[in-house]
Amino acid sequence: MGASTGDLVNRAAFHTLSAQDQARLDEIARRTPRKQGQTKAGWADALKAAHPDLSAADAAIVVGTLKHNIAVRAAFRTLSAEDQARLDEIKAATPRKQWESNAAYADRLKARHPDISAADAAYLVGGVKDDITKRAAFQTLSAQDQAKLDEIARQTPQLPGQTKAGWADDVKEANPDISAADAAYLVGAIKHNIARRAAFRTLSAEDQARLDEIKAATPRLPGQSNAAYADRLKARHPDISAADAAEVVGTIKHNIARRAAFQTVSAQDQARLDEIKAATPREQWESNAAYADRLKAVNPDLSAALAAMAVGSAKHDIARRAAFQTLSAQDQARLDEIARRTPQKPGQSKADWADDVKEDNPDISAAHAAIVVGATKDNIAVRTAFQKLSAEDRARLDEIKAATPRKQGQSKGDYADDLKAVNPDLSAALAAIAVGSSKKMIAGRASFKVISDRS
Repeated sequence: MGASTGDLVNRAAFHTLSAQDQARLDEIARRTPRKQGQTKAGWADALKAAHPDLSAADAAIVVGTLKHNIAVRAAFRTLSAEDQARLDEIKAATPRKQWESNAAYADRLKARHPDISAADAAYLVGGVKDDITKRAAFQTLSAQDQAKLDEIARQTPQLPGQTKAGWADDVKEANPDISAADAAYLVGAIKHNIARRAAFRTLSAEDQARLDEIKAATPRLPGQSNAAYADRLKARHPDISAADAAEVVGTIKHNIARRAAFQTVSAQDQARLDEIKAATPREQWESNAAYADRLKAVNPDLSAALAAMAVGSAKHDIARRAAFQTLSAQDQARLDEIARRTPQKPGQSKADWADDVKEDNPDISAAHAAIVVGATKDNIAVRTAFQKLSAEDRARLDEIKAATPRKQGQSKGDYADDLKAVNPDLSAALAAIAVGSSKKMIAGRASFKVISDRS
């Protein structure tokens, strides 16, 4: 099964409770039910707030997870009255900003209160100590090392709109001896995320020469993505590994290893895929996702893994497609009825159709709306109609959008930039909701980046 005995013993489902304890926990769950879209950890925090005497073990049983996952939550830590007063004072002096993430808030607490520990910061932000400890802001450097990194950052500053990973690659190129740990500290990332970058891998002279030869024989085409370039390398050099292809194209192994071109298929499965593709060939300009949906419609028993191989995509991207979701007969009938009552209008996009579906069916989840319209949950969940906002925030967004309407043909990113220019205090989270995008996509825009003095 791939799980250890310890893991299984710790699972809520494997605990034996007395009838009295079970009744008590059922009553707690009834009085403080899980909210729509709420994570298990978030629900556990809410349970603890409503029931201060609730143990981590009992909370884990209620929400259906491991005791360890709950015990590390800030809400379940026990503090002395003195420590609680100290942390309350820190929190009052540096309150959390609206929409600020745990990580960003922890970094800001550390900047304002240099002596704060990762454990205390985790308690204040409601996160896990391990997640905060590996933040660059909580690493300890000598004055000499700090000065060295400051100088490197000055010589190789972050470019406008550049990601932390991209900046780390530039830093490595300009400073070949820099370690992944130091580069991660400099750019404000986690060592693990930087260490797996191709630029930080160490190759023997022989392997480097071999990869240089492959790259020279099959150079990247203008505008070609990392993924497409890796697929072409595999086609020209069948023996190339995902790790080596990642090194050549400049990405991480994980991104390449999941590509269809790098999957190993049995002769029987390959023959089946060839037959499926011959019977249902790809249409000109058809996307991987659309082609996969069409293959599934013609071949209902086709798995997401095989469909991904057929279209040349990653299993993860295909598995989350509505066409590959499995519903109960009851849920399917309910969604069919919703689609019948609120059909897609001629020329209407899936996203706009989902908005209409939500308006007519306020209780529908993003996941179910995505299935109705044939999109991915992620693309629907970021839609404004599916966000939970206070009446005040909703009114503010409506006012902002009315004052600065979207131009015809304008991209979401450009529209967000316009909104930010007119409303400088607009956060990436609210801008993302306004334009119907994800916070991550908008936060990476140059107009939403806060460049430090050092960079």
